[in-house]
Amino acid sequence: MPAGWYPDPLGLPQLRWWDAQAWTEHTSEARAPIVVQPATRLAYADDEPEEHHAFREDFPSRREQRERERRENGDLLEASIDTETGIEREELSAQPLLDMTLRELEPPVAATVDDFTPGPKRASAHTNAAPRASTLSALAEELAPQRAPKQMKTYTGAVWAIALMPALQLIVAILLITVFSLGNNLPLMLLFLFGPYLIVLGLAAYDRLVLQVWGHARAASAWWALLTEPGYLIVRAIRTFGQTGKGFAPLGGFAGSLGAVLAGMIILPGLLISVLPDAFASEAERSVQADASALGVDIAVTCPAPPLLIGETFTCIRTMDNGETDSVAVSLQRLNGWISWQVEDWGPSVMGF
Repeated sequence: MPAGWYPDPLGLPQLRWWDAQAWTEHTSEARAPIVVQPATRLAYADDEPEEHHAFREDFPSRREQRERERRENGDLLEASIDTETGIEREELSAQPLLDMTLRELEPPVAATVDDFTPGPKRASAHTNAAPRASTLSALAEELAPQRAPKQMKTYTGAVWAIALMPALQLIVAILLITVFSLGNNLPLMLLFLFGPYLIVLGLAAYDRLVLQVWGHARAASAWWALLTEPGYLIVRAIRTFGQTGKGFAPLGGFAGSLGAVLAGMIILPGLLISVLPDAFASEAERSVQADASALGVDIAVTCPAPPLLIGETFTCIRTMDNGETDSVAVSLQRLNGWISWQVEDWGPSVMGF
């Protein structure tokens, strides 16, 4: 559709300028269509037949006088006569009205023209320029759907599994020691402690894949998991924070689960004993020998792996100088927030001495 003034598409009683591509903000008041009637030759009531003109050549008729006055004065008025009443009337010519309307309906232009220069004015000063925002623009802004900025997701199930891995290990260790009585199975405990290292590598690779699907351009590489869980979580948090403004929550979850593990080791010493049984066996031997020295007896004992639960008893073997052996009963106790070894039965050799 060519550029021009057309009825407002919103149905408002006004015209709107179409620039051949879209509706603009320029509006104009609606006007009734101008119909230019063909010129009609009118006669005057006092005109005389042509045969009388010969007698009045020196006296022009009223019609001739008015035509002469219009040519001289350039008046816009046209004279007409009512054929029924013979009364003469004056009316405004249609041509000047048409020219004036076309001037007002000129297309708004972007050129800057001052008020004294003839020609079309700039759009802001045009007669048809709306003094405020277009009704169409305001209605479009009001009805336009409010689109919230798209937010990329940050946290996956895999990253939370990595963050909570220490707490999961603590729960499984407690079950192995208390329920299944497998705490003294050193190979099983070592597998349980270091096996999740490989699991974390797989979880990190899956977490990176999910982040890339969500649109993260710089997702942390899974190889950072070779530095254990905190290494991957720190790099991941820095990368995701740069794109979404968040990402440190899994790192905080890891710190909390690690704190739970340390607290569990204090509450349940069997967790540490199951990891380092030989070290705790040597500690039990030194404790029994120190207690015997306090009684004035120097003995040498050999203790097995200590029990994992507070209150349990185990037997240490005393070897005497003549090669004979005797048993010493020792129990695991808690003292000052930690563990200690208490001799329950010294055996007949020590008591008889």
